[in-house]
Amino acid sequence: MSANGVLPSRVEQLKSRELLVEERMHLRQKEYVNIQSFHFFLATWNVNGQSPSATESLEPWLTACTPETPTFYVIGFQELDLDKRAYVIETSLREQEWQRTLEAALRKKAAYKLVRVIRLVGMMLLVYVLEKHAGHVKNVAAAHVGTGIMGWMGNKGGVGIRLEFHGSELCFVSAHFAAHTEEVERRNEDFRNICERMVFNQLQFPKRIKDHDIIMWLGDFNYRIFQLSRPEVQQLISEDRLADLVLYDQLQREMSQQKVFHGFREGRIRFRPTYKYDVGTDRWDSSEKSRVPSWCDRILWKAKDGEEVRQVVYGSAMELRLSDHKPVIGIFDVGVKVVDKSRQKKVYENVLKEIDREENLFIPQATIDCNDFDLGELTFVQQVTRTLTVANNGQVPVVFEFIAKPHSTSYCQEWLKITPQRSFLSQGDVCYVELQVYVDKRTVAGLTSGATTLDDILVLHLDGGKDFFITLHGQYRPSCFGIPLETLAAMPTAVRAPPPAITEQTLISFDNSPTTPSTTFLPVDPHRTPAHIPVEVWMMLRHLYAVSSDIPDLFLQPGPPDEVEKIRDHLDGRLPLPLPGSGHSVAEALLLYFDSLPDPLVPYRLYHECLDAGANWSACRFVLEKFPKAHRETFKAFIVLLRKLQRHWDQHPSSDVGTLEVIADLVLKLPVELSKALSGMGQVGKGVARQAISRKKTAFLQQFLINRLDDEPIIPAELTSPATVVTTFPVTFD
Repeated sequence: MSANGVLPSRVEQLKSRELLVEERMHLRQKEYVNIQSFHFFLATWNVNGQSPSATESLEPWLTACTPETPTFYVIGFQELDLDKRAYVIETSLREQEWQRTLEAALRKKAAYKLVRVIRLVGMMLLVYVLEKHAGHVKNVAAAHVGTGIMGWMGNKGGVGIRLEFHGSELCFVSAHFAAHTEEVERRNEDFRNICERMVFNQLQFPKRIKDHDIIMWLGDFNYRIFQLSRPEVQQLISEDRLADLVLYDQLQREMSQQKVFHGFREGRIRFRPTYKYDVGTDRWDSSEKSRVPSWCDRILWKAKDGEEVRQVVYGSAMELRLSDHKPVIGIFDVGVKVVDKSRQKKVYENVLKEIDREENLFIPQATIDCNDFDLGELTFVQQVTRTLTVANNGQVPVVFEFIAKPHSTSYCQEWLKITPQRSFLSQGDVCYVELQVYVDKRTVAGLTSGATTLDDILVLHLDGGKDFFITLHGQYRPSCFGIPLETLAAMPTAVRAPPPAITEQTLISFDNSPTTPSTTFLPVDPHRTPAHIPVEVWMMLRHLYAVSSDIPDLFLQPGPPDEVEKIRDHLDGRLPLPLPGSGHSVAEALLLYFDSLPDPLVPYRLYHECLDAGANWSACRFVLEKFPKAHRETFKAFIVLLRKLQRHWDQHPSSDVGTLEVIADLVLKLPVELSKALSGMGQVGKGVARQAISRKKTAFLQQFLINRLDDEPIIPAELTSPATVVTTFPVTFD
């Protein structure tokens, strides 16, 4: 009987019977399944933003190294497009160029069919299968995870494709981890992030990477040779002492300490390091940085107990000189479960007879280990995870899912992610459901204003069985992130300082226009004239202006997550400058603040006017005067910082437009109605429209970089003493 007292319907009873049959068939699959070996060709190449060469054939990489015709080709690319605009534009000509070149090369081998392609910025993964085997491929799904700046930008991260081939489930992940020798833990974190966040939601029962029989990772993992100088490394290579050199490989060390790729295997490395070469040569990096040769590009695999995977080739294509990386190849004989139809039919008939002899069709039953979760205190970009254990203690398989409550369209609040949301449990099985709470730009404004709270009631439904009700409750600790500019500029004390003895006031947050909605936010002093630039924003601008103007890719490369959290706490307390952490982390925090605003730095109501004004300086100045005071003065100060950074861009032209496009996408956010209109377009039309919008956004910002306003704020070139810093707040410009 279900929780509302209604007996399971006939449909639900039949569904339970089908699940029971499926479960019994699975338990007896050895009686009708044979293991058959198939040839898999995996390859990865960081192409350094290059187009395919007209003179350099891909055959040494894709076809010449294997006389046997592979059943599958799995090809991963990194740095497909180095144009920074690719961070915010969905389409890329490089994708089409490389796909056409690949398929032309594969046609010389045999007739292949594209199973799926997925791209995220410069990462692309393609899976091809021999046409004669295409009918045995099913339940294909793809997913991607960005781990770049602000935890989502796709200049780093992973793309994945999963599929079922005959009776085996396979998952392929192509990844690009953080660069630089010293960033070992950041690379480990990228791996953990992808494993945690990549979910193939297109399936009836969503799956994660770990839920597959065979898992294969390939890509530019960026682990380096450490503790040896470049001359020492080159000496070992020249003497062909690669086995000695591998002892100094960061990835193998991290794997041996079970910090990353736990349970995975890698073939013996018998090829020269694949990075870094002078483009067009086999000569090690001769640039000023003179990087130490390393095996950045790797292929690893993991198989469940009983699955058969044998690597027959692990090497690189040294003949290809298009990039500063060499391509890597891995060829495998993979044992796949192939069903014998006649034997399967006999087992199926026997299973039906067994179930018919049983007296009852059992009602699905399960238990949970907790129905009340205390989330504690959370603040912006802080993650808390709780685990719910669901156990099948009945006599039949169970399907459970979290369902929406009455009068609700979603099964959980926006700040909560449930993995898995729906799952299947065999008799006696246990599922560990992750309840991941994270306050980000989507939810911070509502929590800050009090419109929403960290409270929810979940309904866990058993198909054909009862419902469980699970409560979650926590407290949100306010942060400057998510507070509107006008409100934050008016606050006389830090967000976490003891509040003044005043009553709550209603603040019209964006301007005094009667068309702008009112929003109730944190207590403010009604007798205080609002400062035009929030103290917290000014602190970030001052820090970046003083110490970080010469850092490359300042708004494109992320800082360590713990540094961003320290900066958040520093700002929330209005502690003295300098801010903790690297320049990249402070820049990321500034972008996070802009991204968390309920109304962007460029207000939604002025979005179209700004785009239309981009070609005319007078029009740009005119529309700027319509900004609310805090938005206008903050925008001016931000432009002063960007103009100083432009000196570095002049030395590195590729950073100029790309960085501006990323910034423009955050400060000139798409209004909801325009976003909906774009989502209704086809892929090509949407890509063209986004490029046109991106050009207009960038043109608007460039007008303020090229021209100067008479009343721009002056940001000190140096950080002053803590005492002076404190007394200069709040900042006003009259």
